[in-house]
Amino acid sequence: DALLQVHLPALLAAPQEGLALTQLFQGLWVTICTVDGIDYRMAYQIDEQEAGITILMVGTWESLEQRLEED
Repeated sequence: DALLQVHLPALLAAPQEGLALTQLFQGLWVTICTVDGIDYRMAYQIDEQEAGITILMVGTWESLEQRLEED
């Protein structure tokens, strides 16, 4: 609930405050959201035309790193 009610609206309001990825992942952004002492990463793309974002992955760093390596 905290992710949806607190972190997602904050991300929508200021998506450029995340970290822009480079090289192979250029065009993707990542932000860290702490919920109940656990750091979650949200990987997303900014859609300038729609003035929104597309969330691609949400998880702990280890789970995201593993998924990125598989793709």
